[in-house]
Amino acid sequence: MTADSLFHRNLVRCAQHWFKPFPFIIVGINILIACVSDFESAVMGWNKWWLTSEGVWQYGGWHNVMNGVAGLFAFIRQDIVP
Repeated sequence: MTADSLFHRNLVRCAQHWFKPFPFIIVGINILIACVSDFESAVMGWNKWWLTSEGVWQYGGWHNVMNGVAGLFAFIRQDIVP
């Protein structure tokens, strides 16, 4: 088998599987958005109620920080073990 045919076979195989990482990328982006939202809720409303830009009242506190950290762990874990 020549190097050129091996390259072509690997290129075809790669072209057939280009879509496989997209679900993991989408889930990773979603997790990061949720983490940012949790940390924002913790900062804006530490032990008090605050009105979000969507018009929803939320109570912020330590639980938002813990949820954000758990989300970061989930993002790392999802990245390591697909």
